Amino acid sequence: MSACRMASVERLSSSLRIGRADCGLRTRRTGAPVGRQPPAAGWRITAGPKLTAPRDVSRHPGGCRTGMNTSLLRAGVFLQPFSLSALQPFSACAPSETWQSNGSDLGAIVTARKRDHGMRCTDRTMNTPLNVGVVGLGRLGSLYAKHFATRLPGARLHSVTDVRADVTQAIAASTGAKPFATYHDLVKDPQLDAVVVMTPTKLHAEVVIAAAEAKKAIFCEKPLSLDLKEAEAMKASVARNAVFFQLGFMRRFDNAYAAAKKKIENGLIGTPIVFKSASRDQYAPPIEYLKPVNSGGLFIDMGIHDFDLARWYMGEVKSVNSCGAAVADPEIAKVGDVDNAFTTLHFASGKIGCISLSRTGIYGYAINTEIVGTKGTLQIGYDRETAVLVMTPGSISHDTVPGFLERFDPAYLTQLEDFVGNLRLGRPAPITCDDGIAAQKIALAATRSLHSGKSETV
Repeated sequence: MSACRMASVERLSSSLRIGRADCGLRTRRTGAPVGRQPPAAGWRITAGPKLTAPRDVSRHPGGCRTGMNTSLLRAGVFLQPFSLSALQPFSACAPSETWQSNGSDLGAIVTARKRDHGMRCTDRTMNTPLNVGVVGLGRLGSLYAKHFATRLPGARLHSVTDVRADVTQAIAASTGAKPFATYHDLVKDPQLDAVVVMTPTKLHAEVVIAAAEAKKAIFCEKPLSLDLKEAEAMKASVARNAVFFQLGFMRRFDNAYAAAKKKIENGLIGTPIVFKSASRDQYAPPIEYLKPVNSGGLFIDMGIHDFDLARWYMGEVKSVNSCGAAVADPEIAKVGDVDNAFTTLHFASGKIGCISLSRTGIYGYAINTEIVGTKGTLQIGYDRETAVLVMTPGSISHDTVPGFLERFDPAYLTQLEDFVGNLRLGRPAPITCDDGIAAQKIALAATRSLHSGKSETV
């Protein structure tokens, strides 16, 4: 170990032993200074290799950054459970909790490993990119594959597969990834560290369970599943195999939604009492996709984002009441779904909310949320894509957001950066199977209410 790294270890070790109140380290979970007795029988200071963190690897879904102190990260200083072994390098496979700076000059992230965190990560070193395989290469799956191939320094696109062999070969040729005929073959590759599941929702369960049985870390796009029993089976398989699992709700990683979460946590608008959210697609997807057997219906396929945000901002939902109809396209009614709907929410806390969903926005893609608090209101979202106003006699106009990729592409990338960072640093997933199941229960209750015409308990 170099003299510089040893000095950093000794300085941090000294601060921890004497319990310096000004060292600036507090646990994320309890807020207690790190300098006080850690919650384990024994701890040691170890030095690890130089960290090559991917861009924004320290970002939280709440929008804040952990404030890594680069000198300590270069020194590779971590707080770990005690063992009789000598100082040893940090391994990315160690499950962990993160202990972070409260804003002082020390500003280091110190990782407290726990023996029984119930999470398996990769055995690769911090300097080796994670090998990621993407299953499902539709519009979003292809985008993710390209992100892993070109925009995520902490990971590399190792392999791809899709039911369309020509698409698999085309993406493999353009990215250098290894093509597989089936996901069964892909997840069995011993060089693979993580599987990204981007298939149609009805196939999520079988792919996730296969990946879990193969002991791979997993990222799965929303919704978790169309069927609640399948979702529970996915959760059980993840737990049984002790693998890392992260669910994709990209709005939590959008700068505006993340900033709003932080403002709520800081008490800027007081206590949130009313939640309002509106999601509008410009045009409806193809009829074949809209069949509930494929999409789950409007509330599961589209409303799942809004239901997740409702929980994230306001807490658990107790009951819902929905109404809706295929008022713009009768063909949607023929497959058993609606194109416009409203759902009122009754939260367990007594607060209320309302969600509007539409497949027929016509003018553009519009995602907007409002949270009313006891001291103020937050409005999230925008309708103008380009910061240009056209002002002519009798008219002021601007363009609109054309689609979900234009609106949320940065959030999709940040979400993947978070996934990679969580694996490489041993952080727990911010969005789990439990979050997916909770949002799914709300969506299913909203669907039941649509057909029953009465309030339904979640």
